[in-house]
Amino acid sequence: MDPSLLSAISNFKSARLNKIDSSEIHDASSPVVPGGGPSRPAAAAHHAPAPPPPAAAAAPVETHKALYYKLNAQQQWDTIGTAKVSVIWSDAKRHQVLNVVDFATSKELLQVNVLPMDQYQKQQDNFMIWMEPSLGRVFVGLFFEGAPGCNAIWKRIEDVQNKLTTPPAAPAPAAPAKAPAPRNMMEELQMKQLNRTQGGGAASTTPT
Repeated sequence: MDPSLLSAISNFKSARLNKIDSSEIHDASSPVVPGGGPSRPAAAAHHAPAPPPPAAAAAPVETHKALYYKLNAQQQWDTIGTAKVSVIWSDAKRHQVLNVVDFATSKELLQVNVLPMDQYQKQQDNFMIWMEPSLGRVFVGLFFEGAPGCNAIWKRIEDVQNKLTTPPAAPAPAAPAKAPAPRNMMEELQMKQLNRTQGGGAASTTPT
């Protein structure tokens, strides 16, 4: 071979070795990627955190229609108003409460804690009465449109009382002897319903 050709090949090899850097050196066990050095391990797949489960929809508040009464000093029932009655959790009171609001405006008429020592009584199938200490130890009453509504609220109160622990309380005073369900109540309810159907307002009355 021509000496000048051998010299050129030798110079080329020397120049090539000087240009090799660490990026071109790879383990024989690493596969070579076309057009470049050894392949790199695939990056671990990035998994975004799972979104939180949707908040459970709040259960609808079960309300029942009733007439709200207070017993006056003459042992007669004064009509406070037509109401929606429920047993709900109060964030303000941090307690389960018996909630009575005006049927038309939802204005609060009564909201009291349901306590284990409170003793509620039922007269007939749809009239619930108790003595309310927060009102000056007067008797109040809720006359429901029907027995199902009265029983539902009664059951909710029982459930709350059963979950609370407290020492046995002294028996509550008996309901006054002159505390029957207001007379003509069904007629009053029917008249209120008729007035609402016709678009008129219903005036509260005081049963005698």
